[in-house]
Amino acid sequence: MIRAFFTVSGFTLMSRVLGLVRDVLIAQFLGRGWISDAFYRAFSFPNMFRRIFGEGAFNAAFVPIFSKKLAEGTPEQAKEFAQISFSWLCLMLLLSSLLAMSNMGFIVSVWLPFLDKPEAISVTVKYTLICFPYLSCIALAAHLSGVLNSLKKFGTSAFSPVLLNLVFIGGLAVVVPLAEWNGSENWMKINAGYVCVTCVLVAGFLQLALLWHMARQNGFTLLPTAFKWNGDIRKLFLLMGPGVLTAGIQQINLLLSQTIASQKDGVTSLIYNADRINQFPLGLVGVAIGVVLLPEVSRALGANNRALANEKMNQALEFAMLLVIPAAVALFVLSEPICRLVFARGNYTVYDAQLTGETLAIFSLGLPAYVGAKVFQAGYFARENTKSPMLFALVVVLVNLGLAFLLFPKLEHLGLAYATAAAGWVNVILLAIGLVKSYRPSALVVKKTLLILLSSLLMGGALLLGKELLSAYVYLNFWTELFSLIALIALGGVVYGGFCLLLKITTVSLLLNRFTKKS
Repeated sequence: MIRAFFTVSGFTLMSRVLGLVRDVLIAQFLGRGWISDAFYRAFSFPNMFRRIFGEGAFNAAFVPIFSKKLAEGTPEQAKEFAQISFSWLCLMLLLSSLLAMSNMGFIVSVWLPFLDKPEAISVTVKYTLICFPYLSCIALAAHLSGVLNSLKKFGTSAFSPVLLNLVFIGGLAVVVPLAEWNGSENWMKINAGYVCVTCVLVAGFLQLALLWHMARQNGFTLLPTAFKWNGDIRKLFLLMGPGVLTAGIQQINLLLSQTIASQKDGVTSLIYNADRINQFPLGLVGVAIGVVLLPEVSRALGANNRALANEKMNQALEFAMLLVIPAAVALFVLSEPICRLVFARGNYTVYDAQLTGETLAIFSLGLPAYVGAKVFQAGYFARENTKSPMLFALVVVLVNLGLAFLLFPKLEHLGLAYATAAAGWVNVILLAIGLVKSYRPSALVVKKTLLILLSSLLMGGALLLGKELLSAYVYLNFWTELFSLIALIALGGVVYGGFCLLLKITTVSLLLNRFTKKS
């Protein structure tokens, strides 16, 4: 499982690095204002539904059933189930896309009730219409990823997001600079936005084609040709319904934040860019752990081996906390220099980057909760329980919405970040309590998590001291900023690693053994 995690995490790192280059280019050409807000909203809308329905609810229901059929030694039944579910997903996506795209103006007006600028509303609708077919492509790609992940073929699924970023970088680095648009600065930004949303659409079809080809290579040629209605499909949809809220809780919270943020130009851009940096550790640890853990626990429970399933959960939780807690502390301390280095160029000013850093610092407070939720959710989904997490999700949405409305008038972007972080902690606490009868972290995992927290706080102190000593260089110019940040990250790694070894949280030989051990 750990080796599979490194496979997913390695390709995720590649995707996140390229995604960071993409976001730097977007910020450079679109700046911070209503035009960039329009693009981020248009991109996040289908992306959110992709994560909820495709990667989230559908796969949370599909993977356990499919994995158990594989564990029971019935590959033909597994193949039939994959084919039928793929067909139904195609039909659902076609109907929902047609319905949404034909009513996009109404949807945007409901989604952004505080947006009172007609031009901003018009551009948002146009951008979203171009982006929206990406939802269908990527949701089908997520289904194919579920098949491949259950077959322990993690590489292609983890690599596919790289295509999105490569297409984006090509469009922004080549098409936008070469294009000759006459008009105002806003008009040029709007056209750059059209290049961005076109890149989203093209990348969606490329990702779908790659994963469909790889599934075919592994014996699964899936086409929308089988619309049978049987017990497995009924079970799939019964599980999928509650999973819509459960798996997409963070996306729903971000959408609500965007709705409230529409009261002021530029706030959506701050939230988006801060979240993109926050997505580095979340993607490298949380998403990777979730992708690998769910089929592992599902197979163990399918074989009636509850002890093995709990052992997998303990390993995943310990390994996740070992990585994500120090990442959260480091992001909190270094948020401003990171955002200045990454975003402060072109139409995105130093002041914009400073505001983004403030937002990132607050987001980082919820990072361990987001990752912990990925581990606990696997315990529910593998047991085919999506109803309990759904109830928790409703509570979390209300907490996020209430705090956001309460804090935004005074704190603006920081209020939204606080609300999102607090909602993340409420979510993970409820998930842990609800799972206590079937799984609870071992005493050793709890002890190690506390020691990890102590080591991370000591590392945070060292970073604060190091940042103060390098304060004359951190904001001097790009190269001094870069090398100062590298030096601080190296300092943090050495201090944290040293305390982990000193407190016997882990050992080098144990990590190497987990990475290389055959099982």
